[in-house]
Amino acid sequence: MYLFVSLLSVFMLTDAQPSSQRAALRIVVIEGEDAINVIQQKTAVAPVIEVRDRNNLPVAGATVTFSVGGNSATFAGGAQTFTVATNAAGRAAVAAVNPLSSGAVQIQVSAAFQGQTALATIAQTNVLTAAEAAGATSAAASGASGTAGGSGGTTAGATGGAAGGGGGVSGTTLGVVGAAVGGGALAATQVVGGDDSTTVTRPGPRIFRGAFASTITLTFQGCTRVETWVGTLEMAMPDDGSVGGNASITGGTTRVEAVTCAGGPQLGATSTVFMPVTPISGTPGSIGFTSEVSNSYQPSATDAFGGINITGFQFSGALSGSDITGTLTHTRRIESANPNTRVPGAGSASVAITLRQ
Repeated sequence: MYLFVSLLSVFMLTDAQPSSQRAALRIVVIEGEDAINVIQQKTAVAPVIEVRDRNNLPVAGATVTFSVGGNSATFAGGAQTFTVATNAAGRAAVAAVNPLSSGAVQIQVSAAFQGQTALATIAQTNVLTAAEAAGATSAAASGASGTAGGSGGTTAGATGGAAGGGGGVSGTTLGVVGAAVGGGALAATQVVGGDDSTTVTRPGPRIFRGAFASTITLTFQGCTRVETWVGTLEMAMPDDGSVGGNASITGGTTRVEAVTCAGGPQLGATSTVFMPVTPISGTPGSIGFTSEVSNSYQPSATDAFGGINITGFQFSGALSGSDITGTLTHTRRIESANPNTRVPGAGSASVAITLRQ
């Protein structure tokens, strides 16, 4: 009962502030704060953040840049900066962190959306061996349980990851409350970048991800173009097991693999696959969404493939435990802007896909 009252107090104290006193944009650190990374095993906790607006709602499509200074660590490919857009759940993540030298690691995070910005710093620590990581994690766990001991709550400690070589261990994980209030799972997150920066316990969405790769053949008048489409489909679903939320595609690209048409994209040309944040509907046994977006392009009067490009996505599947399995169908139509000079074309492809939480 005390745990419930304490958590309720946190919600009330945080949400009681007038919206005018809150920052327009905030960064919530979901994973990575106080992480312990192991250099010898090349394991680290990749940061995950969530961007929220002044009403504490997730912001999809915000531009997020992660940067790390000095020689303490790099991101994938040796880069020291990584930029990505937030997904349907307002979240952005670094693909990988490579720890290089022992000591403190400071990862700067900036988010921008419609003229608003927010900043945050994620602190991590690099250690040389798994034994050092285990010692540091045990100390953190002892401190966390000592703090929670007087509240009667249950604190979930994560000490086995680094000691067993399974990866870095995050202090955020140590702060996860292993209890359910009102039937919803709880996750401790650190809110940064607003006037009400604090640690808040809130229900979080279930994020399902699945990679796809397929081939689509566009058939025009007298010629064809073959493209490969790859990307990751993400679904942010309510934590209570119901169907809802939004779907989005991240890292999507297309590449021309074969072409018999003149006057259009050449062999090897690449472009970005775009799908706007799309609502999910249905029941656990029948989940689906449909999305379509169009854009006009007319590079020149002699380009046979200028016109209106229409890209559509459709998904149907089912939720079972922590997996969503189904079929993703994508279509592409190029409609003629000028029938006398433009050549319309169309194609579609379907691919089986599994999204895991």
